[in-house]
Amino acid sequence: MKRVKLTESQLIDLIKKLTPNNLVEGIDDTEEFDFSGYDDSDDYDEDEEDVDPIEKYKEEFKEKIESDDDLEDYDVDEIFSVKGPTRRFRASIYVDGLVPMTDDKEFDRAVAQKIMEYYATKLGIENFIGGAGFKTGDITNPYDKDF
Repeated sequence: MKRVKLTESQLIDLIKKLTPNNLVEGIDDTEEFDFSGYDDSDDYDEDEEDVDPIEKYKEEFKEKIESDDDLEDYDVDEIFSVKGPTRRFRASIYVDGLVPMTDDKEFDRAVAQKIMEYYATKLGIENFIGGAGFKTGDITNPYDKDF
């Protein structure tokens, strides 16, 4: 958590904005507040600002990655929100799916392609669908089209 310092007048303005008018009527803008008795040493860890966001991210996800646990939506959102240097990657996802078989193979292929485009948009990252091929049953040429 980041520590924010406010002047007394900024604090009063903030209180006025965040509370109903009838609760702050008695606050005088010129009134001096004595903060000398307030000890905030337990509220703030000065080392917290010095933590490298990349190291914090690595520490947080190391156990999850090593244990081969599945990531949840919030994990992926957190990974993409880490500030710092990034490393670009490319990966392939091969999907075996089924579509209704019509007498028009190219129509069926277009439907399969649209299904993959639908799921690709759910990723929320740059993507490319290379195509869709249908299994041929031939071990030397297992798909009818390169993708």
